[in-house]
Amino acid sequence: SGNTAALADAISQAAGAGADEELLEEARAVLRSRETLAELAGADVRTGGGAAEMPLSPEDAEEALAIAAAGDNARALEVAMEAARDAGVSAETLAGAADALEILRELAEAKVNAEQALAAALLGGNAKLLEAAVALAEEAGVDED
Repeated sequence: SGNTAALADAISQAAGAGADEELLEEARAVLRSRETLAELAGADVRTGGGAAEMPLSPEDAEEALAIAAAGDNARALEVAMEAARDAGVSAETLAGAADALEILRELAEAKVNAEQALAAALLGGNAKLLEAAVALAEEAGVDED
């Protein structure tokens, strides 16, 4: 993704500028986790297989899980959870990820509902309903496009 490429570029530039090695190593770990998560999601989509085909260390699985939980892609979080389960990540950590997944799904549903309300308000031509639907859409994070 663009964010992963940007992070790789930033790490390279920071290393060239003599940035702190500990900070660079943390950034590299985040980059590796993002790349692993992207690979896992790609393997799942292309092969129909799961994360079990590409086993991760528990540490890498936890990093991928944290990145996915902080994002807004429920499918990426599901794939990361599967990889974390396969890697032996703790039940407590997986429970936290499951909570994050539930929230992501609820937010996605709210966004869809807001988009539908906005479309209905636009078609109905009711100014007050349209105003309320726009406010709901903004609150739900509906894109202006």
